[in-house]
Amino acid sequence: MSTPTSFTFNIAYSVPINKDPSQPTLTLEEFWRGLHRGSEKPQLFAEYVADTEVLPNSKSANEFQRKLIMANGAVHTAKGVELLQDVRNADGLLDDGPDALYLTAVYELHVPDVEPGSERAKEIEREYAQLALGAARTVVETIRRWKVEGGLEDA
Repeated sequence: MSTPTSFTFNIAYSVPINKDPSQPTLTLEEFWRGLHRGSEKPQLFAEYVADTEVLPNSKSANEFQRKLIMANGAVHTAKGVELLQDVRNADGLLDDGPDALYLTAVYELHVPDVEPGSERAKEIEREYAQLALGAARTVVETIRRWKVEGGLEDA
């Protein structure tokens, strides 16, 4: 009897929140409100998420956990798959001003039936790295757009 193989890929990206001085500046509070809004309505960030539930097990106002239910179009994750995602704003951050704000997104991808080190695994690493970086940038751009449009007041 053979053992099923599974490929696991971990990646993290940090993107500046206020990179472009010509764009409206986001404060930490505004960005956190935007993350909450997107967590309750993930389709606003990504069409490949069908639904979400913010779980009631938060330990503080600076963190929450949500369950995502994937839709069609998710890379390497089938429709209907449920994922748990932890979201937190690190405690004890020093406020060095808006230029010092970053979003760090950490992803862990599990892909069954792919051999670690195989060509398919390397292809997934390349594709998922691009997707993860793009997702982090999209979150920042979307929250900034909500601020400009007045949508953060609804969050």
